[in-house]
Amino acid sequence: MGQVAKRLGAGKVLGTVGNPEKAKLAASFGYDELFVRSEFAEKTLKSTGQKGVHAVFDPVGGSMRKQSLEVLCPLGQLVVVGNASGEEDVSHSFNQIWFSNKQSAGFTLGGYAESNPAETGKAAREALSMLARKESMLRFTACILWKKRQKLLHF
Repeated sequence: MGQVAKRLGAGKVLGTVGNPEKAKLAASFGYDELFVRSEFAEKTLKSTGQKGVHAVFDPVGGSMRKQSLEVLCPLGQLVVVGNASGEEDVSHSFNQIWFSNKQSAGFTLGGYAESNPAETGKAAREALSMLARKESMLRFTACILWKKRQKLLHF
């Protein structure tokens, strides 16, 4: 996310990691500052002078989703892109979102690709071109996930 945000013109990109050991690898993905998830809200607000951020892309879910809303500035947008934590969904008051002038949206690549194949293909080609030009990097973990999936499904 950090690399893409920078490419799209973000001035300062903040990120989170699950533990301090992951910070070194995550730093190579274009983030200006990284925080351990347990300190995410406090450190984010401190880094922005208590103003908050314009956007949060939340792949973690659970309690992080609520904290993500708390660190948004007015007119800031929370984009839900996953639930890696596996935690129960958290409910939000739409009136609270409305009264605080914040926004919430969801995005899933599979659902978007199904209804917008041409745009998805164009974006995929651009992403692959960025990788080929070494303008971004990708940490590939799909093989590990596939092996775990095979084991779970008894392949």
